[in-house]
Amino acid sequence: MSLIIEPVALSRDVPAARVIRAQLGELDLAIWRSASGVLSAWENRCPHRGMRLSHGFVRGERLACLYHGWHYSTEGFCEIIPAHPELTPPKSFCTMQYGVVESSGIIWVSNQRTDTDHSQPAQALTPPVLHDSVQPVRSLCMEASVAEVNRTAKENPPENLTLGSCASNQHLSFDDTAGNCGAMLLLHCLQDNRVNVHVLAGEHYNTDELVSLSYWCESIRRIAEKSAGVPA
Repeated sequence: MSLIIEPVALSRDVPAARVIRAQLGELDLAIWRSASGVLSAWENRCPHRGMRLSHGFVRGERLACLYHGWHYSTEGFCEIIPAHPELTPPKSFCTMQYGVVESSGIIWVSNQRTDTDHSQPAQALTPPVLHDSVQPVRSLCMEASVAEVNRTAKENPPENLTLGSCASNQHLSFDDTAGNCGAMLLLHCLQDNRVNVHVLAGEHYNTDELVSLSYWCESIRRIAEKSAGVPA
């Protein structure tokens, strides 16, 4: 299996002691951060009864499953089973982990799993190089293909910005006349012809400019979804 690295969420959407659900291709993921800030990306399934771990709760440095309360450490091992408090769970009671890294305010996850026995770390991840000075703005889901969103954004750039040199099928940048980054879109393909669009802006953007950029994103969504035949 070839290594795939995708932007799945904004870093600010997963603060300390928070868990969210995310998706990487067909992989259903639980992304969570411990109280001390350790970030993990796991298969969204408790090894015990299959409950989605994204429904669980962060308890310090552990993630607790909502169903029977099994607690898993940041390394993925079950450490507490409330129904059997005297039991030391075997190492085989562990979650399936995936490589995760943060860069430019974005959480990137790969389809690279760690070994079942956790003896080998996941392959080091190198996300795409973005502009040095960017800030996350928002994420939004569009009911259209990556190609449709890409085309729509290129044909309808933000006001006073032009398509930058940093552009690909799933990564678009728009620069001002001085060559500074004005806006950036990271397109994360989901199932069923849907795309998560993670929006970033230059750090020099003020509040009014960020609001205008957010409205632009909504217009891109409407145009792309209309072209894809999605009812208004």
